[in-house]
Amino acid sequence: AAEGLFSPEGDTFEVKVMLGSIATIRACLQNQEGKPVLAVERAQEALKDLPDSNDFSCSLRSVATSILGDASRLGGNLDEARKAYAEAVRISQAAGNMYMSMIANLNLAEVHLEKGELHEANRIYSETVQLAIRPDGQSLPIADSVYAGLAKIEYEWNHIEVAAQHIQQCIELCQQWRNAALLARSTVLLARIERARGRTEKALEAMRTTQQLTHDPSLSPRQARLLKVSAAGWWLEQGDLGRANQLLKELGMTKKWVEEQIKLPDFKIAYDQ
Repeated sequence: AAEGLFSPEGDTFEVKVMLGSIATIRACLQNQEGKPVLAVERAQEALKDLPDSNDFSCSLRSVATSILGDASRLGGNLDEARKAYAEAVRISQAAGNMYMSMIANLNLAEVHLEKGELHEANRIYSETVQLAIRPDGQSLPIADSVYAGLAKIEYEWNHIEVAAQHIQQCIELCQQWRNAALLARSTVLLARIERARGRTEKALEAMRTTQQLTHDPSLSPRQARLLKVSAAGWWLEQGDLGRANQLLKELGMTKKWVEEQIKLPDFKIAYDQ
């Protein structure tokens, strides 16, 4: 409807910003819906329309560039994703958009984490957490994701108690700001942490919470699907092949896909059962 109000001959700065804004919004929606090809097309449209001479417009260019990074990451091209996220950080910082800069930084840290570059990821998370806390000590909503990242790294380094502190901070903020998607993912990590602490019942309690959260209506279909994959992986590690198999069959996953994604020797037995 907004697009229909513009004249086909309109090519002013304001029109370009508005059309670029619309393309960016569509790219964000398609990204959330798990449609990377369409998201990339819209993000590229946005970058074509949005001028680079205005802070507001550049902030949107940062969003569109991050979406290109998301698509590369989803396709397994982590080097391209890293470049896109680093560019998004540069653009947002130049535009003076601290919040977008933090988001792009988090994405960049996640890529380093996936590549096993834990020290670099930790550096970015540690810098970002300082920005995510206001001078009065209150945490911005985005701090929940920063604490989640720090918890993952400390867990990988076997600093279990520090990881537990970070994940509890993350969960408290998720509950405060009603971030159901991250809360659900964090309960999976909490279960792993509690298991490492030898607290089996606490770990099982965390996973029961995770399974309840998979039905949260605020989760997108893609988020619910990824959460079930994580939960299935956890149950496989526990040797509970029945629960893992039930989740995977709910997702309609093929045997070939699962064998490629979850490299566990007992999986074939679990799937066949």
